[in-house]
Amino acid sequence: MDLQDLILVLYFSLAGSCLGILSGITPGIHVNTLSLILVAAYSSIEALLLGLVDVLGADPRLIPVFVSSMIVSAAVVHSFVDFIPSVFLGAPGESEVLSVLPGHRLLLAGKGMEAVGCAATGSLTGALLSLMTALPFLYLMGPPVRLYETISPFIPHLLIAVVLILILSERGDRKMIAVIDARGGSVERPGGTISVVVPAPVNEEPVRISGVVKPVFPRGGILETQFGSWKLLADGSLLPGFVTVSGVWRVRRRHLVGRTRAAALLLSSGLLGFIVLNGRLPGDPILPGFQENLLFPLLTGLFGVPTLLLSLGPRRLPPQEDRAEAQVGFKEAAKGAIIGSFVGWLPGVTSTAGSVIGTMAGRKGDRDPHSSARSFITMVSAVGTSSAVFSLVALAAIGRGRSGAMLAVREVLGSEGLVSGTSQPSAAFALLLLAVFVASLFGYFATLFLGRSIGRRLAGADLRRMTSVVLAGLVLLVLLFTGIGGALVLVSSTLLGLIPPLIGVSRVHLTGCLLVPIIVFFMGLEPLALGFLGS
Repeated sequence: MDLQDLILVLYFSLAGSCLGILSGITPGIHVNTLSLILVAAYSSIEALLLGLVDVLGADPRLIPVFVSSMIVSAAVVHSFVDFIPSVFLGAPGESEVLSVLPGHRLLLAGKGMEAVGCAATGSLTGALLSLMTALPFLYLMGPPVRLYETISPFIPHLLIAVVLILILSERGDRKMIAVIDARGGSVERPGGTISVVVPAPVNEEPVRISGVVKPVFPRGGILETQFGSWKLLADGSLLPGFVTVSGVWRVRRRHLVGRTRAAALLLSSGLLGFIVLNGRLPGDPILPGFQENLLFPLLTGLFGVPTLLLSLGPRRLPPQEDRAEAQVGFKEAAKGAIIGSFVGWLPGVTSTAGSVIGTMAGRKGDRDPHSSARSFITMVSAVGTSSAVFSLVALAAIGRGRSGAMLAVREVLGSEGLVSGTSQPSAAFALLLLAVFVASLFGYFATLFLGRSIGRRLAGADLRRMTSVVLAGLVLLVLLFTGIGGALVLVSSTLLGLIPPLIGVSRVHLTGCLLVPIIVFFMGLEPLALGFLGS
């Protein structure tokens, strides 16, 4: 391999990094859209590059690698930069949904640049750790060990486990319920003093109150008093009538309600995703070649447009501190990199879902809220960039893309473009790892620079006009890329995407739009599901 070839890889990595900035800084635009554009225009790009490589004396057989390095670099830099609009504009991409609240916590305290600094450092650490472990994972999952072949039959079960974890991660809505636990107390027919004290439900505090009990099958009941009604837990069966209850208060969130809503939301988004990915929608796109890119309006409607709509009210950013230095723990970034290495191998498992798993596994403490926010942003950012890198490793090890960008790389390089078939990595894979390294450094400094610049310009500004322009731009792009069918998908997914903040559950359950169709596919239920839908 000549020096000219390496120089061209560096140039195309920088060009892809600039594209990643474009997609990352624009709310609602995903790097998969740019990847699709590059694939659709590949024949024209190849014709232009033939003349360029001839002049520079480079190997024309590496043209697919040059274009792939641009796609990979765009994906990596996008994972850095897309945190900026999620903080300053309130329009997160799918991978930043969890970090919006901690980021806004710092933003409202004038520490938006600290949030950006944590995101940049977390992403860089995740990228570098992923690069250090890329070859071991390549050998472990691909030849010579081929561990992926051993675990691949269990992928449906792992995906189902991820779905269950997401549902169980829902902590319930904000409403608290109070229950009278009389299992260690008593339920008596009043023969003495009747309680007339106004109750004040406090968890684990004693309570004595009188009222009418209505039994509920199989045990317990509802106690109705002049002050309100409460669920009553008691040993054995209860008889209806007037009683005096002695026990303790149990005050808690309505976990069952929240998890039921989460399951319904995940299944609804899964049904919508299955219809979109397998359906035939009316209308042709204005630009040919994009009719199958319905993930763009689907994900934009679920994650981008609802947040923009909910932020249309009058609001101004407080003045921001002009420094990005923040105490970022290496442990959080390393934890995010580990989770990203898991996410990069499983189809349909997004970095947001991985972050939920990491959050559930994390320790709970009474740390300062700002410190907790910084740690959380660091972890989530490391997950996003690490998963992007390991998607490339998965493509090289098993020949399967786990993201839209990697599927585009596979389209450009061919099904065997990165898979060497031996214990040695292919030359194309080594060049693309170099592109990842260049893009990671570029993305780190670009994130800090853009975050500082945007923070200065938006401080004190009314964001309604900018939000409206972004909304109009997204609708125009959907019509341009996917036609009337894409517009219908955008409207449907937006209506579904508005539900989580209105019912008080996390948006992460909307990732069912990818998880459910993939589970159906891996379990061989796709023909049955299509038949049920009348396809």
